Amino acid sequence: MIVDPAWRDETMKVIIAGNRIVRMSKQISRADFSATYIGITVVRAAAFQRLFNRIEYLIGAGDEKVFFNAAVQRLADEGLHVAASGTGGLPWAEIDDPGDLAFARLYVFPSLASVAAAA
Repeated sequence: MIVDPAWRDETMKVIIAGNRIVRMSKQISRADFSATYIGITVVRAAAFQRLFNRIEYLIGAGDEKVFFNAAVQRLADEGLHVAASGTGGLPWAEIDDPGDLAFARLYVFPSLASVAAAA
């Protein structure tokens, strides 16, 4: 899971022990959080089916409106190593609605363009 060490309101927070994400929730306090999850996850082929099984279980239990992170949390609770990787200081934005997109266009996209030009 890609994370950013900066606190952001309204985003999924994580608690990291070593390089393992041990807890994910929007309710993690500022005092307890390790990083903000930016919404990008890489799932190895070996864990793919386990993740889908947990998602299927949650849906079957009537939890259709939970984030997929609830399934990832179950896997972490079962001992699956859920690693954290940083953004490397690159700008990012979660885009869920037109306001988020406007923010990204104003503050994130220009920064990414300058990073790409420098590369």
